[in-house]
Amino acid sequence: MNTWATSDTWITSAHDNPYVGPRAFQPGERLPNREREASEIANLVVAERVVLLHSPSGAGKTSLIQSAVTGILAEKDFRPLGPARVDKPPPPGLQVRNRYVYSLALHLLGEHCTDSQLLASSTLGQVLDRAMAQADPPFSGRQQPVLIIDQFEEVLTLDPTDWEQKTNFFEELGSELNSLCHACESDAPERTAGPRAPDGPHECPRPRRLWLLLAMREDYMGGLESYRRLLPGHVRARYRLDFLTHHEARLAIQRPAEDWGVRFSDAAAQALIERLAMTKVSSPDHPSEWQPTPYVEPVQLQVVCHRLWRDAKEANHDGFDAIDIGQVEAADIDDALSRFYGDCVAEAASTTGVPEQTIRDWFENQLITTQGFRSQTVTRPAPGQEGVQLVRLLEDTHLVRADTRSQNTWYELEHDRLITAVRKSNDVWRWSHLLPWQVTAFDWQRSGRPKALLAPARELPRLAPGKDEDLTATEREFRAASVEEAQRGRLIWGVRSAARMLAVFCLIQTVVIVVLILLLV
Repeated sequence: MNTWATSDTWITSAHDNPYVGPRAFQPGERLPNREREASEIANLVVAERVVLLHSPSGAGKTSLIQSAVTGILAEKDFRPLGPARVDKPPPPGLQVRNRYVYSLALHLLGEHCTDSQLLASSTLGQVLDRAMAQADPPFSGRQQPVLIIDQFEEVLTLDPTDWEQKTNFFEELGSELNSLCHACESDAPERTAGPRAPDGPHECPRPRRLWLLLAMREDYMGGLESYRRLLPGHVRARYRLDFLTHHEARLAIQRPAEDWGVRFSDAAAQALIERLAMTKVSSPDHPSEWQPTPYVEPVQLQVVCHRLWRDAKEANHDGFDAIDIGQVEAADIDDALSRFYGDCVAEAASTTGVPEQTIRDWFENQLITTQGFRSQTVTRPAPGQEGVQLVRLLEDTHLVRADTRSQNTWYELEHDRLITAVRKSNDVWRWSHLLPWQVTAFDWQRSGRPKALLAPARELPRLAPGKDEDLTATEREFRAASVEEAQRGRLIWGVRSAARMLAVFCLIQTVVIVVLILLLV
């Protein structure tokens, strides 16, 4: 589930906005496109039992699963368990038998089980049995359980070194896919859910077999090769979800507005698609330039449409029946993305306790070059578990993309279009929240630390009279460099003053000597 689904900034209500913004579509919300893909995925799950749904980051897997696939599966007498994730770390001091099973237990049983020791010691089979036994409404005799695990790449990326835990998790998952309820495992294959006659009454919480849908970013699929053999069918059934085609993007733009009685004109929709379907391309022989693409990223589309709708409401005092091409051409896409970035960073700072300035500086210093291109870094914004949690939140919002190579995880911006948005938002935030010399300190760092930007001597008393720990490393270095340059300037001024005085003294001596010579003559 998208981490930002509860953000007040982006909640969609019946009286607010038909576009969801950056959060994922929730169960019960209408996905305005991709009916074919949802139906194909559901049919593939029914036919194959174990399916891997993969896509580029930000293509909309979570939205598709939550708002469409689960509903279709339910219509086919399947009962989804999840979407769940393997992302939850155990709290300090709690010993768990398997961290990935523990995380699934938190997602599937968290509302019904407060016994942390029970969750920590449970096997995957026990977790699934409890989840089905506690289902409301209860499982019917015909329903089949489908375990859905979203963002499954986390099993590979959270700790690349815990091979034993991963192997045990996949072994348990494979075992559950091949077994019935633990109380019924010895029964004949044709048994259905219900009383167990030989040993007295037994209500089986596991109606026959388990189905499985895994969803993950496709750039991590190679990491599954070591574990595929542990699952039935070796995960041969796969479905690739791509970004929105231009046709799908048009539906995502026009249908939500039409549902609210507002016409989003064809010309306006096409103009918006043309502005969004762009990517920056560079080559050794040519400077980077924006080129059209055959696809649109769903997150960017929802963010921009959300802002367009809000602007139309404000301009027309809630009374409007159309969005035309003029409004689209006047829309500032970078501003919409900039506000989105700012909201996400503020929420991440509040959630993790990492200062907002630290996060913003990390984006601009580590992920963007001084020339304005995307860069990669292995450095997180903060050390320890805080940094791990923070980058995970930023990944969930599709601001940052992570790539694990040779035991190192590299981070980069999700899209080139975010470069301008990040810089614009950061500049506005700094002038609103920092002292002028702190803004200058960042510009000094970003510009390659030129001496011309250092604080003059007369400004030194104003530079951070408080504690050093309240300053960033850049601000401390800027202050030290300014003090050093001021001291150097005073030394040079002293030397020059002494030189001028010596020159005047020599001139006077010369004049005196000349006068004496003239008098003697």
